This record gives sequence, structure tokens and C-alpha cells, in this order.
Amino acid sequence: MDCKRKLKLSLLALGIILPATQAFSKPNPSSGFNSLSFGVAAGASGFFTENNSFTFLNGINHVGSDNNADVVDFGGIGALFVGTGNIYSNGIYWGLHVGANIIDANKTYMNNVSTAVVVSEDILITEITNALNVKTTVKRNTFEPFVDLKLGFLMGPQALAYFMFGINYNSIELNSEATYTSVRGLPPIGLTLQQSSLLNSTSKNVLGLRFGFGTEYLILPNFGFGLNYVYTVYNSINSNLSGPVTELTEGAVPATVLLNNHSRTKMNDQQAMAQLIFHFDS
Repeated sequence: MDCKRKLKLSLLALGIILPATQAFSKPNPSSGFNSLSFGVAAGASGFFTENNSFTFLNGINHVGSDNNADVVDFGGIGALFVGTGNIYSNGIYWGLHVGANIIDANKTYMNNVSTAVVVSEDILITEITNALNVKTTVKRNTFEPFVDLKLGFLMGPQALAYFMFGINYNSIELNSEATYTSVRGLPPIGLTLQQSSLLNSTSKNVLGLRFGFGTEYLILPNFGFGLNYVYTVYNSINSNLSGPVTELTEGAVPATVLLNNHSRTKMNDQQAMAQLIFHFDS
């Protein structure tokens, strides 16, 4: 299920739950959560990337090149947000928050293809290895705006628990570098080596779908402390790297062959943050 379909189902569920809540309840203006708010947050984030890669030489799938690589980058994260909330007489809460993350964990490196083609030399039946290596770098922007909808309930006059979902926006840059090394000859003498490199860069603006939960406690009537966890899944990115590389044939004669690398990168983010929230008088 892709992000757009998940978002439609989530909005449909919210469209059913919120009107039902308001139909059977009345606002509770005495609650400190029933107001406009401003908050800051800080914590830790993990940027997870999975790259599936397939490489072809002259249209033939390279031996051992179907490869998956999973990499994670951990770092700090901060956020600023503003929002509004409503508490009803039955203790049900809903809110809307708009803000932006400032992310430190934003780059991963994947050596996702490292394979070999074995060439048999007839004279001494010596095996010489042609090496293929593909490196992929995934980078997202440090600044990431988001919008969250929250649905929860009071656990007491000063304590709130909630579930949330929302969307965020980011720009992803994917860089791929393929290096092909062709070898001919017999060791220890007469060995000929030819190396070729290809580069490709792909950029895409993506939406992320956010899910999470959290809690907030009012230390003062207008000042609260909160904790939350958010999981984000981004749209996948496809990348194609194609171009000529040099293959050494019999007698170490160079010939041009076509290299194609196709990759699909999946990304998600997990973050846990502590929040300080100021509630304006309702």
C-alpha cells in the first residue's frame, strides 16, 4: 500500500471519528489543552534506507549483482511547531499541529553491489577476476516541514495521551557510482587492467506519511512537558545508471560494452523527542 492510499484511508477514518466525537460532546473550555499552543522539541532520529540493485552488462544480468543493502544514519533532531487543540466534556481530544524538523541524521552510504566475473585463461587454466562495484549515497534535506492530526484523551486534569498521523515534505538526492575493472593476462607478469567509472545523480521531492503516539503533562496551567515517538515512511525512489565501460577481450584488446544499473531505494525515519509546550489562554 503506497503513501497516497494510506493517507486517503487515514483521512476517511478521521472524517468519521471527529464528527461523531463532536456530535455527542461539548467543548470543555476549562482545560489547558483547549487552546492555541507553541512548542519546541529535541531528541534523536534514525534515517533508514534500503537499496535493491540490479546490474547488466550488454543486457546480461551480472553474476551476483542482485543485491540488497540496509543502512541507517543516527543523529539528533529538533523541531518547532504551532497548533490548536480541543478537549470535549467526555475527555476526548483532537488537535492540529504544523511545524518543521531540523534533522542531523540525513545521509547514508551503501556499497550495495560488489561482485565479480570469472574469466578462465586457457593456457594455465588461471582464473582472472573482473570486478564490479556500485556505491549509492542517499541524502535528504535538513529542514523538513510537517502537518500532524492528533486524536487522544485526558488521563487526568493535567495529563493527555494521543495518537497522531500526518504528512511531511522533503527533497531526496540519490547519487550512484559504478566502477568496472576488467583484467586480462596471466600473473605474475603480463597482467593488463582497465578501469571505467560511471556517475549518476537523481533528485526527487517526496511526501512522507507519519504515524506516532505521545503524551503531555501540564507542569503549569499554560506550560506542558511532552514525549512522543514518530515513524515516517517516504515514497520510494527509482534510479538508473547507464553508460559505456571498457571490457578487455582476448589479447587484452579493449572493447566497449554497455553497463546498466537499476536501483530502487526505500526510506523511513524513526524519531523520539521531548517537548516543551506553551498554551495560550483560551
